[in-house]
Amino acid sequence: MTADPHNPATSPDATNAFTAPAARGPGWVAVLLCLALSLSGAAAYLLLLDVHWLHRSGAPLFATLALGAMWATRNALRTRRRWVRIACVANVLLLPLGLYAFFVAARLPRTTPPQIESSIPELTLLDQQSRPVQLSEVVKQGPLLLVFYRGHW
Repeated sequence: MTADPHNPATSPDATNAFTAPAARGPGWVAVLLCLALSLSGAAAYLLLLDVHWLHRSGAPLFATLALGAMWATRNALRTRRRWVRIACVANVLLLPLGLYAFFVAARLPRTTPPQIESSIPELTLLDQQSRPVQLSEVVKQGPLLLVFYRGHW
């Protein structure tokens, strides 16, 4: 293409509006926003532990980690800066780390189950009508399965 002095688009110092931003790509602000999005899921999960379905599913944690990973991947593909790519890859690695924390690190420790027909101390508990029931009286009627429910799960 030859330079035409009457057409500014063909001058040697003209830049294309579509290629100039892509060559430069996202900067540190985009990287920090991706990281903030990913970490906000962990903060939301910790703050909303009392909401039953959020606690059991980890929905805000997984949603924000996935969005942050997708945004970071997009940023890494659009830039040539090495530090942005490294930061974006580190942000993408937060997704498997979050999954590990939710499914592996947060599980309850193994306990040894009680032995069948093991003896328990004598105690009196309230039944569903709030009447006291002695454990020894119930055991005389046959096998007994005693279940304790924790409060809020």
